[in-house]
Amino acid sequence: MRILRAILPAAAALAVVAAFAAAAQDWRERAYDPAPGSKWIIQRDLTTEETTVENGRTSVLAGTLKITSELTVESKTADGFRVAYRRTRSQFDGNNHDPATMRAALAALDNILIRASTDRSGKPLRVENLDDIRNGLRKLVDGVAGRNPADAAQVRALLGRMTTIDAVQAAQLYLDEVPLLSLGQNTGLKPGEVRRSTEQMPTPIGAPLVKTSTLSIAAADPATGKLRLALTESYDEASMRAFLTELGRNAGLSASDVQTMKISLEARTEMDVEDGVTRRISRVSTTSNDRMGNRKVTVSRKLVTVTPSR
Repeated sequence: MRILRAILPAAAALAVVAAFAAAAQDWRERAYDPAPGSKWIIQRDLTTEETTVENGRTSVLAGTLKITSELTVESKTADGFRVAYRRTRSQFDGNNHDPATMRAALAALDNILIRASTDRSGKPLRVENLDDIRNGLRKLVDGVAGRNPADAAQVRALLGRMTTIDAVQAAQLYLDEVPLLSLGQNTGLKPGEVRRSTEQMPTPIGAPLVKTSTLSIAAADPATGKLRLALTESYDEASMRAFLTELGRNAGLSASDVQTMKISLEARTEMDVEDGVTRRISRVSTTSNDRMGNRKVTVSRKLVTVTPSR
């Protein structure tokens, strides 16, 4: 009986390994291959809660952001696709940002048609009508500065760089969730494989963030081709410090507080893929800033859904 008890767990483990290996052998990822002319509705719902502990007192701020967008696949190219993207509706409610400023910032890019080229996974490579974006951003800067005349110079210094980004940076920054959606498409992964990568992420103010990611298959159905991916992300503290220092300098704030902070940002994401298209993303990110006993923790929960336009 003791021998049997010892053998059964090992046999079960071997059976699981064998089944996973068989699944890996049978698995074939469905290609991302949307038809030219197809349209997709992208819905993003983001809730954010900021908890601050300062001098022994705790305060909580929260906000909800909703953005609806339309992505049209205009044509195929030798290396990918040409797409058109535009936000059709945006909404913000909460007290973690100034509501009027947030709504103006969102409205500045509403209904601006952005044309871009992508690779074969749908990852945006460059924007082809950059002047349209720049004009929209200039309206944003003017609008925000006009509502805050006492801080107009700081607002222009902080946001003005957003109008000087190049076509490659614009592709990563201003197509909202499209770059994230592309991570689930044409991955080339097999069950049991883990992909690790480190990359620099552009930001609107110039200082890039260094992100380390791991991507793996959480579940795969060879019969239907449905796929669930698990993505974990962590951001380099030095790059975050440089970003926040630059942000503070542009806003006319002292950078000394940033230099003494302990900063972390981590995120966990699940992506559901069907017929080669990422159809759902669930992401939870946690940012923590600690300095001399004072702490601020921001937890963001994002849900993105992608549906064919009828």
